[in-house]
Parts: sequence; C-alpha cells; structure tokens
Amino acid sequence: MTHPNDQQINDLCIIGGGLAGIASAIEARRLHPHWKIVLIESRSRLGGRAGSFVDPKTKNWVDNCQHVGLGCCTELIEFVNRLGSPDAFRRIPELRFLSPDGRVDSIRGSKFLPPPLHLAPSFLKIRFLNSWDKITLGLGLLKLALTPPQSLKGQTVLDWLNCNFQTPRSIRRLWEPVLVSALNDSLDKLDIAIARQVFVKSFFKSRSGFHMLVPAIPLGELFDERARTALSNLNIQILDNTKCQSIENHESFFEMQIRGKSPLFANQIIVATPWPATSDILNSLNLNSLHTLSEKISRLESSPITGIHFLLDKTVCPHSEIALLDTTIQWVFDHTSADRRQPGCILPANGQSLHIVISASHQLAHKNRNEILDEIRAELDSAFPEMQSATILSAWIVTEHAATFSPSPESDSLRPTSVTPLPRLYLAGDWTQTGWPATMEGAIRSGLNAARSLI
Repeated sequence: MTHPNDQQINDLCIIGGGLAGIASAIEARRLHPHWKIVLIESRSRLGGRAGSFVDPKTKNWVDNCQHVGLGCCTELIEFVNRLGSPDAFRRIPELRFLSPDGRVDSIRGSKFLPPPLHLAPSFLKIRFLNSWDKITLGLGLLKLALTPPQSLKGQTVLDWLNCNFQTPRSIRRLWEPVLVSALNDSLDKLDIAIARQVFVKSFFKSRSGFHMLVPAIPLGELFDERARTALSNLNIQILDNTKCQSIENHESFFEMQIRGKSPLFANQIIVATPWPATSDILNSLNLNSLHTLSEKISRLESSPITGIHFLLDKTVCPHSEIALLDTTIQWVFDHTSADRRQPGCILPANGQSLHIVISASHQLAHKNRNEILDEIRAELDSAFPEMQSATILSAWIVTEHAATFSPSPESDSLRPTSVTPLPRLYLAGDWTQTGWPATMEGAIRSGLNAARSLI
C-alpha cells in the first residue's frame, strides 16, 4: 500500500471520459465548487463512443458513427449548452422516408392540433402505408400509449406487434425504422416497454419531441476539444492516456493502480466506463457484494452499429437526412457542411459527404469490406440515380461491435443504479438505470445521477 499525504488525495476521481464521465464531472463541480476533481480517460481523446477519428488522407475529423438526439432529450440540450456549444446540433422538424418507388413522405407536426393529434394529418398522408396499415397502426399506437409499462414487462416488440394486429408492411416500414434506429436491436429482441417509452416521449408528449437533433460539427470537436475547454474552465483536471487497472479500498480513501504510472488516490470514485470494463474494475476490489454486481452487469448483451462514410465527387442526395425503406441502409445523413468547415477539406465544389447508418448491424458481421461497400453502393445507386455516375473519393466503414447494450426484456433487471454496495463508489454509463435506452441522453442522465448521489 502507498501512503499518500492529504494533498495527493482527490475529493473525486471519475474513471472514463465519455459523455457520462464528462456530465458527472460538470455536475459534481456545480454541486461542490471547492472539490479537487480529476477525470481520467484511457484514450488520448474524450467523448467515448460519441467521438471522431482523423482521416489520414484528408486530416479531417470523421465521426465514428452518426449520433442523433431527439427534441425530447432535454438533458442533452442542456449539456451542450453547458459546453458552450448551443450551435452544436441542428434541429430537423420532420422525418423523411424514401420508398423504393422514389416517393418521399414526411412526418411533421401540425401547428393547429395539440399533441399527440399534431402528427395525425401527416400520418394520414403518407403513401408508403395503405389505409388498413394506417388504421391498425393508429389503434396499435393508441393501445401502446394507454397500456401501463408494468403490464408490458417480459414481452418483445415483435411479439406485441403480432398480438395487436400490426401489418407486415407497417412493421417493416414504420415500427422497424423508428425502433431499431432508436434502440439498436431487432424487433424480436427489443423490450416493448422501452419501445413504448420512445413513442410516448418523442411522439405523444410534446409538439417537438420527435424533432431530430443532428450534430452540426464533428463529434470530436464537440465532445473532445470543446469539452476539454469547458472542463478546464471549471478547474477539473483531465488525465488522458491514463488507464485504471484496478482499485484498492482503504479505510478512508481509494487507491487506483494506473498502467505505467503512479497510483491515484481519491475519497470518492465514479466509474463511468462501458459495462465490460466496469465489471473488471469491480472485480478488482475483491468484495463479494461487488462480485455479485459485476456478474449481473456482465450478463448484459451488446448490439453493433455500422457507420459508412462516403466522400463523393458530386452531389447525389438532395436531402439533409432521410430514411430509406426496404433496404439494409436505415438512414442517410448529409455531412457536407460540417466537413467543409474543417481546414483541408478535399471535397470538390459540387461534392458531397454522406454518412450511412445501419443500426443492429448483425447481418454485416460475416461480410468483408468490399462486400459491404458493394451492397451499400448498389442501394444508393437505386435510391439516388445521380449516385450511378459518382466517384467515391474516400470510404470508411466503422463498426462499433459493442455500440450499446441490447434493451431486451431481461435487460432492465440487469441495469444497476448509480449507487453500489461499497460506500463512496458510484457507477455511470448509458447502461445503468436511467429510465432511457442507450443514447446520448441516457449517458448524460447517468452522469447526473452519479454526481447527485455523492456524499
């Protein structure tokens, strides 16, 4: 055991510099203005999965994967404001869908009707569903909204839809695009209670809850560069390239063993790492109660997200964002303006940067890079005729194999609260009990929960 002096013991150490860790650090500083707070991150950048990498060819930021918020994500909106970045997201007040026949339909709110009726006119006008699809869809949504969440426990989305007369077309063209994108797993694995929350919070409760919040700047700029500035301005010490390998619990403080560096000491700790890493850290404390907690969270299953980034020599997609129906591709986002604001952008004058998102991308696991690119290129050629004559200047495929936990009916019982059986040790992460699925909003709320639990 190392014997630190009082000056070496931090009031709070946060392990993990993703959104949960950053949010907990900012909230802890608000609640405890005079504490000595240190944030450690194993990598060289902050942001966790909501980050970017540098394209060695263009030297520009490329987001790992497209991250999107919704208008109901109130803590995300407040969080970026506290980072001094109210311009970080652009608000999209409609959802656009492209059918295989080339028709575009939009879901938008009516300014003349109160929620949830404000969406009814656009639902009635969409052409990718027929009249029977719409009738059964409307009745299904109404029943889902009126059903208490407790009575939905244990059911998957697909089971519930099949028991409530939803048509194969409405499942394929509305339930699936919305829920798979929001919850990141297939309908036969998703918890219907969590799906209900998505619809109630985004579509039913407020006029703008379903609005999309799309990053207007690279995630690396927002959650690394700007977050660092905000944390430094709050006198929060940041130690990157600093990996905590284990924790020792002493009578009045914790000792963290750091790979290749001297130990760190803290009165309290928030562990804000992904659940597999958190499980290892809990086991290092060698307490039965924490072994039990570790074993529980280790049973959470993961689900992948694949992002595909194309730099093209011409503009092929006329939409800033659009969902593609009946394709492997779920969403296409135009990142041209965000790329052009970076120095050294190689896009030609009429070029375009597209980000393609495939949530729950289990079906791509057995395919190599060329097979994936060929499949996506063929779908883009079909959706956007201009793509057929476009040249791909740069292409990246980024798959986060454990992008989120899978929100199955069993997952809720496996998600822990921020408080652990060991006093002064807390947890944060979108996989903890937040009342939200694995989203930026959920990660931020988990950080706030942990900071507000501190002694």
